[in-house]
Amino acid sequence: MSCRPPSSDSRTRSELTALFAALLLLAGCIAPVSETAPLDCRCDAPVSAGSKSFAARVVKVKDGDTLDVEPACLPPGAILVTVRLGGVDAPETPKRGRDGQPGGEEAWRFLESLVSSGTVIVEPRQRDRYQRTVGRVTTDDGRDVEIEMVRSGWAWWYRQYAGDDRALEEAEAAAKADRLGIWHEDGPEPPWEFRRAQKSGE
Repeated sequence: MSCRPPSSDSRTRSELTALFAALLLLAGCIAPVSETAPLDCRCDAPVSAGSKSFAARVVKVKDGDTLDVEPACLPPGAILVTVRLGGVDAPETPKRGRDGQPGGEEAWRFLESLVSSGTVIVEPRQRDRYQRTVGRVTTDDGRDVEIEMVRSGWAWWYRQYAGDDRALEEAEAAAKADRLGIWHEDGPEPPWEFRRAQKSGE
């Protein structure tokens, strides 16, 4: 798209956008994409004041616990953030020639349906060894994506990283009681055990 000649307001907004991008990069929460899309004149949503949380556009759901987003107040294509949901672990999908788990595709599709509006709030917590942002994601209507994934039966409560999260514990207990998703069958294999078995078999 073509933008209007820059006014003082648009220059100020551009300066703030650049500052925000620099702050996110310095905080270690994001990484620049290799190709930048043409400049867009929009700034769709503000960053939450006084925190690292930021509104984001969903670009791609990669599996049942990982998605790519762009900060909503930056031009599309400027920065890509890969977010790993920190308190849950979803069944594995096939990757790099490896088999996936039962329920992996269903978990992926359920996460897609949760964020289908295209806008979320990301609360970064840390970066993992794969340089992904680990954090919490909330839908634009206020639903906690981690709790929704676990309560639906399409993700495990990840005790190793969220052992004190009582909301996730209760959501998993409810999903088990109702035999939803992965709990439809007895004794589903947790993803962390599945990954360990795959690695030991290499």
